[in-house]
Amino acid sequence: MPESKGRKKPAYTPPPTAVKVRKRRAWIAPAMAVCFVLGIAWLTVWYIAQPHWMVGGNINLGIGFGLLLVGFALATKWE
Repeated sequence: MPESKGRKKPAYTPPPTAVKVRKRRAWIAPAMAVCFVLGIAWLTVWYIAQPHWMVGGNINLGIGFGLLLVGFALATKWE
């Protein structure tokens, strides 16, 4: 019985991978700096002027630390 010839297969070439283009988020660093500065300024003004004209009690403390936390959250996104 005659023997058949084997077919030559081309070498495996993996499909090209798409290169992801990462968008630069240029707004993160300025927003982070603004949140830090506003948070520290809010806490400083609250501490200095507490008995005179700041109302709301500890809400102002929460706002100041909230701004600082937002600044730290943005710092984790900064590249």
